[in-house]
Amino acid sequence: MEIRKVKDTVTGHGNFILYGPSGSGKTYSAVTLPGKTLIASAEKGLRTLLELAPDMDVAEINSMADMRELHTYLKSNHGVYDTVFVDSLSEVGEMALSEGKTATKDGRQAYMMMADTVAGMIKAYNELPCTVVFVAQEERVASELVGQVDYLYAPAIPGKAFATRMPYKLDFVFCLRTRMNDEGKMERAFQTGPNGDYLSKSRSQRLETFEAADWSHIFKKLNMEMRNG
Repeated sequence: MEIRKVKDTVTGHGNFILYGPSGSGKTYSAVTLPGKTLIASAEKGLRTLLELAPDMDVAEINSMADMRELHTYLKSNHGVYDTVFVDSLSEVGEMALSEGKTATKDGRQAYMMMADTVAGMIKAYNELPCTVVFVAQEERVASELVGQVDYLYAPAIPGKAFATRMPYKLDFVFCLRTRMNDEGKMERAFQTGPNGDYLSKSRSQRLETFEAADWSHIFKKLNMEMRNG
């Protein structure tokens, strides 16, 4: 056993999940990521990036085998990418569920296999030497599954009980919130902490409850925390 300082055990920006309704701008937020980004695209919804980031690298994900192959590549080629942007965890969960249903006709067992597969995948990707941002759709959560924290909306992952536990495996759970301003223009913000009906959390003291929907801005704040920690 080795005893070390907190500042020597915490590295990188941490791991993130960003969720929100379809069309809110989750994929679009990838253009604000600093450094070199790889998008692991399972949803095939990248047209929104065509004009602003036409040369951003994309790994097309069509199965869990693709996710495993990509992990092996990233583990062997560390330093190539600063951030991996998984779009989306909701679709990856559906792929894992399909894989489970192929392996067994027992529906309950298939969901259990899916939960184990996705949890293992999240753990494996979070151990990579780069920042990982998972994207997810938004869903309304049954009140009996919420527990002590009161919220109505959370990331959409197959398997309701698993979906409500999964965010606690991550350092940051952001909800992408939108509103129309007085000029009729869309404004976006990352909700990073508890407020209203949306599950969100942050393991940082530097982030306000609502921050600009800009990953460079978020990482800059976290870098300051690392330097001062």
